[in-house]
Parts: sequence; structure tokens; C-alpha cells
Amino acid sequence: MPKQTLKPPVAKRTRPYVPFGKHKSEKRGKGIMNPPKKMLDQYFWMRSDNRSSRQVLNHLQKENKYTENVMKQHQTQTDEIFQEMKSNLQETYDSYPFPHAKWDSEWKYFIRNVEGKSYPIHCRISGDTTEILLDENEMARNKETFDLSGFSISDDEKYMLYGTDETGNEKYNLEIVDISTRQKISHNLPEIPYCDYHFHEDVIFYTQSDPTNRVCELWRYDMKSKENVMMYSNDDELVSVGISCSCDQEYFFVEASSFDTSDIYYFTSDDYTMKQFTPREEGVLYDVEHHHDHFFVITNRGDCPNFKIMITPDTRTSVDNWEVFVPYNSSVFIIGLFPLEHFLIMKYKYLGDIFLNVIAYKDDKYLLENMWTIEIDDPIKNISYVDVDIYDTTKIFYVHRSLNTPNTLFQYDLITRETKNLRQHPVPNYDKTLYETKRIYAT
Repeated sequence: MPKQTLKPPVAKRTRPYVPFGKHKSEKRGKGIMNPPKKMLDQYFWMRSDNRSSRQVLNHLQKENKYTENVMKQHQTQTDEIFQEMKSNLQETYDSYPFPHAKWDSEWKYFIRNVEGKSYPIHCRISGDTTEILLDENEMARNKETFDLSGFSISDDEKYMLYGTDETGNEKYNLEIVDISTRQKISHNLPEIPYCDYHFHEDVIFYTQSDPTNRVCELWRYDMKSKENVMMYSNDDELVSVGISCSCDQEYFFVEASSFDTSDIYYFTSDDYTMKQFTPREEGVLYDVEHHHDHFFVITNRGDCPNFKIMITPDTRTSVDNWEVFVPYNSSVFIIGLFPLEHFLIMKYKYLGDIFLNVIAYKDDKYLLENMWTIEIDDPIKNISYVDVDIYDTTKIFYVHRSLNTPNTLFQYDLITRETKNLRQHPVPNYDKTLYETKRIYAT
């Protein structure tokens, strides 16, 4: 092996003492160390929040140069491996077209990927007519940095919305475009961190961040009055704020949660008054969904690390009113609950496999005793529920995949319980019969 002409760069060590705990006037949550402690961090000089430290950049450039020097002798093997991996990819490919908000929608929406192009193309189709809504490749042309996030279609299919980041700071300028005219709608919205927003009728709910990019505020923007109003703020450095909507679109949820503690507030489009779902409890995590006259709560409360499902009337949300809906099972990890008009879809993990269970809702009752599991003809069960935002439906979509089974999209009829294989993601030069997948358990 040829002798290297460059030596690996060695990061210098300094002796700064970094404070941990209560420091100056910063707010870092409850139970912090006071007085603070200092710990030696010899590589603290490598932290550069503004990504502009010449000292750090010089070191990274030296590491890159060394890597190139080491790897240039393997260029032939690198090219061979790359071509082999590429031979298993079908670069020109359309995602499956789905309707939006309702089954009788004239248009179905999909994403097109084209060989040789780095960005996706957003399209829709009606009968034999295909229409390009947005070509990210054209938008990214001649730009040093470009990222598009949060692409969505309004429920009335009149607007498309998306955020663009051309600086790499993860703050997005939201664009609102009239689909019929392709004219951009002027607005007074600020940059939105991580493009976290929710569009409902003529109102856009969005979040804002502090100087460290911690999402800490919820705002709403009225497209008619063009006014921005702050609805919620949280100054705890351990908490991040997010906005979501129930599957039936009856309630909006504001999540102000840390790594191990949830705090959720809710409001409606008719009443923006923020209501706390239940008093915050340290170490208690929970998520909320709404179905008819009840809230469902997935929580770890009561020493249930794998989570259980509780139910409570939507007029009495505090924890004292919660009742067990799906009891705790230490062998079952509950991942999520997806309410539909006449069914509940529960996603959970058991012995490494991921399943979907169906609970029917009939005559104002949940038929828990008749709950059933969607069957998968594969020894490995790994299911992802595909949420197409259609609430009043009797058919759902899900994707199954395993180590030897490419992504396969299925349609499932909740009435007949029949499964239809819609398509499998194409993988050129692959023969599934040459591979076997097993799950082996060890005590």
C-alpha cells in the first residue's frame, strides 16, 4: 500500500472550563444544578454556532484534504461500488397518486423523480391529464443552497403552500400560490423555523424560535386582515413548541414538551382560547387525538413505559377523568392511534414486529371485543400507516417492507377486510428468492 504523503490532522486541546447548571440569567428548566459546576472540555473551541470560525473551518478543510489523500488509491473500487449500488436504483419514478381531503377529488397528487435531476417534481393527475405543480429543480437552478419543505395542498385544492430555505439556516420563507393562476399570494409572514405550520381555511398557524433556533412560540396569521397574533410562548430552554390538528379537524393541539414531559394545550377554529389539557406532570408523556365526543390519550403515566390508551369526554380533559381504553401490556409498545369516522387504527410493536389493529365504531360504541389485526403474508411484519387526510373513509393505505421485501403499498378495505397490492417499489437487478429474512430471539 502506498505510503501516505499527508499526516492526519490532530485537533489541538485547550483547557476551557464549561459551566453546567444555573448560569447567569438563563432559564434551563426545573431541578438544575445551583450553584453551577464547571467541567473541562478540551475541544470546546470547535463549537461555532454561527458556522464562521476560521479556526474550525481550517481544521475541517485539513480533515477533508487528508481523507481525499487516503481514499484516492481506492478510486477504482469506489467507482465500482457506486455503480453497483446505482444499478439497484430506478431513478425515474413516480410516487403513487393519492386524492386530497376527499375521495371524489378531481385530482390525485404525486411526486416525480427523474434520472439526473437532484430534486423532486410535484405533480397531479386527472384522467389522462398530468400537470406539473412545482419543479424544485428549476427553483434550485443557480443557487448555492436550496431546500424546499412543507409542501401541502389546501383542503379546497385552491392553493399550494411550501417553504424555501436558500441560506441553510433552517428558516423558511412560506409561499402561498394560487394553483389556477400560479400567482403568489402576498403576505406578512416572517421566516418559519423548520417550516412548521398548519393551514386551515384562511388562517395559518406557525411557530417561531429564539436565537438558538429553539421553537418556543405559536402564532396565527389571518390571510384576510394580514395580521400576526402570538397565541402561546414558552421560555423554558428544555421545551420545544409544536402545532398539530386532530384527524377530524375539530381541535388544534399545541405541544410544549421536553424529552420526558408533555404539556399540551388545545383550541378550536371557533375559539382561539388556549386550554391546558391536563396539569403538567414531571416525567409523564402523552399524545392526544379526538374522535366524536371523546379524546384519546396515549400515555406512559402510571409506570407504563410502553404506553397505554386512555379515553375521556371532550368536556372533561383533566387526568382525573381519564379511563382505560386499551390497558397496559408490557410486551406491546403502542406507537400511535389514527381515528377515522367509523374506525380507530392502532399501530403497535410486538416482539420486534409492527402491526395495525382495527377497532370499529358503531352505534356510539367502540367494538373492542371485535378488534382485529390486519394480516401480512410475511414472517417479518413492518407496517407504516399512510395518512391521506381523508377522515370519512372505509379504506386505508399502508406500506410494508422488510430486509428482503421492497416498499410495497397496499389498500385495505375495512368493511370486507380485503387487501389489494397496489404497487411495489421497483428495485432493478434484484431477486428476492436469493434472500431469506429471519428474526431470532435471544434470552
